[in-house]
Amino acid sequence: MNAPSYLPLDGGTALATAVAAFGLPGAPPLPRRHLADEAWHGLLREVGQQRIEGLLGAAVMAGALPVSDEQREETRETVRGRAGVDLRLERELLATTRALGHAGVAHRVLKGPAMAHTAYPDPSWRGFGDVDLLVTDGDWYRAIEVLEATGARRPVPELRPGFDLRFGKEATLLSASGWEVDLHRTLVVGPFGLWVDCDELFGRREAVTIGGVEVGVLAPGAAFLHACYNAALADDPPRLIAIRDVCELAVAPNLEPDEVADLARRWRGEAVVARALSLAADVLGVTLWDRPVAASFAGRRTTMFEWALMATYRGPARGYTAQGAGVVAVAGGRERLAYLRSLASPQDSYRAARGGSPFTHLRRHVFGARRTR
Repeated sequence: MNAPSYLPLDGGTALATAVAAFGLPGAPPLPRRHLADEAWHGLLREVGQQRIEGLLGAAVMAGALPVSDEQREETRETVRGRAGVDLRLERELLATTRALGHAGVAHRVLKGPAMAHTAYPDPSWRGFGDVDLLVTDGDWYRAIEVLEATGARRPVPELRPGFDLRFGKEATLLSASGWEVDLHRTLVVGPFGLWVDCDELFGRREAVTIGGVEVGVLAPGAAFLHACYNAALADDPPRLIAIRDVCELAVAPNLEPDEVADLARRWRGEAVVARALSLAADVLGVTLWDRPVAASFAGRRTTMFEWALMATYRGPARGYTAQGAGVVAVAGGRERLAYLRSLASPQDSYRAARGGSPFTHLRRHVFGARRTR
């Protein structure tokens, strides 16, 4: 497997990609002998950063990755540490969903906990770092009020009053226990998030049981698209566990290819799905193009416009470039002006929390990059 150019070319990363692919059909082989100490500790560091401790533990327990006695014990400690974080986050998740449910706020659990309990053979294989919940536009500000009543606080307010509901992706809150809770109203920042039909995300409710409590999650088709968006657009370089999510859902028997293709077309996300499927091969060495869900995207040519938009999700200033590119997805001249005005001139409380406007940060990144060339 050739390491892709956009990933750091170090030993820990190369080994971590093989661990991240463990158990998938056609996954590349793991080392046949236990690693030297330097390589092993590099792997442990990368595994922690990529939140794939559970997959490392599974590979070691299955005998697919030989280890020394000391390395086996370090693996146990690593897996226990990740499990402890995940369990505490699940408790936070249940407390949050209980508060929203009592207030009559419709919601869906996203990403880590939802993936762990719906897509993976064992929930311990999928680590996560925060709580992600989707709420409807009609419940948006009510949901924030409900969580603030439990002691949560929002460190960074919306850009301008009403921006969230018209153009926003999420609001990040810190719970009374100190955990990050991300309330989403769409799947990703920027144009591809603005093209998502948020009402469709609540069209069909699936449920999963976490800690003895039933919670709502996205239907399989929407969950797959969210996984693709998360892998292809959220981080640069993409997080290995996010690419693994795409693989787990792509090989699942309950995914309907026609539904996925139809959603991707309506949300103008076909290029994003194609990139996510490519990442599985380029990064993890796992080919998904022979899967039914990939048929509509295999051989698809990405337009220059799509490439340009996806490029705004890469680089050190991607949080601002993608948000700026969102203007192309805003309908109507008046709405576009309101969008750009919010980015250029946010309310004072936002400036105080972030130290400037999105445009200010974008200029800082752009001119800073030029100075370092």
